[in-house]
Amino acid sequence: MVKFHNPGFADAPVRVTVYFTRKEYEEAEQAAKILGYGTVEIMVHELILETIEELKEEGYVIKPFWERD
Repeated sequence: MVKFHNPGFADAPVRVTVYFTRKEYEEAEQAAKILGYGTVEIMVHELILETIEELKEEGYVIKPFWERD
């Protein structure tokens, strides 16, 4: 796969598909509401962002491919 970078695309949305069983999805929906996220999609997005921040705080270097050495 060829990687290219257009500076205008840095903040462009990217679609990610995650597969759950129906039971997992229903439980995740309830968990999202209980935790105040509202929906599974928002919860997954926020948990990913929180994980990235925690890793950065622990000293890991997390960058997009165009910023790596």
